[in-house]
Amino acid sequence: MSSGPACLLDSNILLRMSRRADPHYSAIRAALVVFRSQNSRMCYTSQILGEFWNASTRPKNKNGFGLSIAKTEAIAREIERDFEFLPDSQVVHDRWRGLLVEHQVKGVQVHDARLAQVHNQPC
Repeated sequence: MSSGPACLLDSNILLRMSRRADPHYSAIRAALVVFRSQNSRMCYTSQILGEFWNASTRPKNKNGFGLSIAKTEAIAREIERDFEFLPDSQVVHDRWRGLLVEHQVKGVQVHDARLAQVHNQPC
């Protein structure tokens, strides 16, 4: 495991990395190689993996990838193998809840506020 700065990988990065045909695949792969060369810790959370699972298994006609559970599970195992898991804690939860009220967070930004809070915690 790397000891450098943490880089939280968004679910969109994981989704695009899982499809070589994606137009952004090469750029994302090149960026990850640079991060690795800088000893960056590339991390994910349960929320991010859940968002990845949601989009991967959602039907194509509903803006998803339409992958089977088996294929999604195989990719999820690669993510879990290759990247560092950032676990939640009571401290993360409490600070996240405070952010929601302090900054009047609404709608989908609730999820992003949680990721921002998890990312700012030491592992």
